[in-house]
Amino acid sequence: EALWGKLDIKYDSFVRTTDAKHEVIVREFFQRVWDKGDIYKKDYTGHYCVGCEAYLDDDEMETIDGVEHCCKIHRKPAPLRSEE
Repeated sequence: EALWGKLDIKYDSFVRTTDAKHEVIVREFFQRVWDKGDIYKKDYTGHYCVGCEAYLDDDEMETIDGVEHCCKIHRKPAPLRSEE
């Protein structure tokens, strides 16, 4: 709340994501991000856990019963996956 005061942010308006005003702001934001080159296509390969719906870092995996690259949370193998 202290930061909101410093930034003059008020919780005095409710905007639905379907409102025209919201759509205009979102389009403008994404256009700026696109123009800066922050959105781009890239190939990615890594170990993917379906349960987490995420690629896992090495510290998020372990070997379980001799099977490498298992998710520590779901305790299931995270196969190597590639996508664009």
